[in-house]
Amino acid sequence: MALHLAKIMRTSHDEHVLISKADIHDHFGNVMHRVDRDEAMLRNRIDEAITKLVKTQILLRTPDDDTYAISPVILAIMTGQMVDELSKEFEQLLTRGRSRRRRDRSRR
Repeated sequence: MALHLAKIMRTSHDEHVLISKADIHDHFGNVMHRVDRDEAMLRNRIDEAITKLVKTQILLRTPDDDTYAISPVILAIMTGQMVDELSKEFEQLLTRGRSRRRRDRSRR
């Protein structure tokens, strides 16, 4: 999730970048992990990640409970090179997940 937030900050031309909880869920809602037995577990994991990022002040609360400001600190934590490397790994993970889901469907 931090990778996605860093990408948003890097491509934004504004210092103050907002992201909604719904946008975060939309982006990660199709990234199932082996521990996710259903969509509810996935939603809970996403909410837990949001909570951790709020505690570390990478996501900053706004007056709207469902919207967060992305702290510019994310750019100091995640360099451009790190973002590129993690992006490649994330894409590989997505590709493997899609392949696994196709295999599972074909077995049914």
